[in-house]
Amino acid sequence: EAVELFFEVATDPEFTMRVAAAPIPEATTAARDFTMKIDVDGLESGATYYYRFYAQGRVSPIGRTRTANSGPSDRLRFAVVSCSSLAHGYFHGYNEIAGRADLAAVIHLGDYIYEFGDGTYGDIRPYDPPHECITLDDYYRRYRQYRSDPDLQAVHRQHPFIATWDDHEIANDGWVDGAENHDPMTEGPWSERRMVATQAYFDWLPIREAEFGRLYRQLPYGDLVDIIVLDTRYEGRDEQVALTDPDSLDRIYAEDRQLLGAEQEAWCFDKLSTSTAQWKLLAQQVMVGQMIITPGENGEPNRPFFSDPWDGYDAPRRRLLAHIKDNGIPDVVVLTGDVHSSFANELVPDPYVDYDPDTGAGSIAVEFVTPG
Repeated sequence: EAVELFFEVATDPEFTMRVAAAPIPEATTAARDFTMKIDVDGLESGATYYYRFYAQGRVSPIGRTRTANSGPSDRLRFAVVSCSSLAHGYFHGYNEIAGRADLAAVIHLGDYIYEFGDGTYGDIRPYDPPHECITLDDYYRRYRQYRSDPDLQAVHRQHPFIATWDDHEIANDGWVDGAENHDPMTEGPWSERRMVATQAYFDWLPIREAEFGRLYRQLPYGDLVDIIVLDTRYEGRDEQVALTDPDSLDRIYAEDRQLLGAEQEAWCFDKLSTSTAQWKLLAQQVMVGQMIITPGENGEPNRPFFSDPWDGYDAPRRRLLAHIKDNGIPDVVVLTGDVHSSFANELVPDPYVDYDPDTGAGSIAVEFVTPG
């Protein structure tokens, strides 16, 4: 049965200065897990707004959001988060972010949920459902559980989100046609699991649905920042290389290897080249900076520490860094999640050639990796 909603948007938390209000007779149904998105037109840029909903005789808590700047700016502040594993504890970081009033937005770089079942990865809080998420109902239940967390509710209520996914919104170490944590023999076709997990993600996350499954997009903040959101996970990624198999290591360096996919890669390069903003932020999932194991006495060749990040996709990384360098694109900052660690990297095509780690000379971009 459809649910009717009424929404209000105002410039003050008392709603004496309303700028939008309307009923939506058949706003949502079980077909989208009773979620709802409203895209309000005619708002001022760089302004704070308050909103609330009415449904079935109840009124929601008041939410606060902020529109992007469109003119000159000299300062913007974003919170960058990733990898929110409910089974590993409580979301105190979200609560701290919710208490701030100086943020333009929260950038979530993926792993908004984890698909695992109880006891698989963390055991502080039990999951709902207790088993691994496979079906649409499983993923819906997991999002409902996450969104019942008071700290996650608070940060969504106080700030706009800029979100992209990583692997765990579907399955661990995913790529276009499969995942390490997916067994077609026992869990069904990958295409079905990917489709239902994508539906649940787009239903529950505040993302415009211009094209089902497409997450890469550009978000301008006036003349100061262009946020270029990428999907290094499911848009065009080739399968990861097994580092334990010496015969497969050469695939890392294949010239036709893809991480973004040809279409998204061309789009990204175009946005970098045509951006007129001072800062270009690449909001993406996996680490660009090199983590290479050097040869030891046993004669092992140089090889990546992990094959899931850009280290496992040498040609796409070389193409990205060459595009930045060859076109003289300044002030590129890569924002990364995924690895549950903090890094600050200077990005260079080859860290052993034409780069001075003491001065930073030779670096062409920087990367900040957030642990969670």
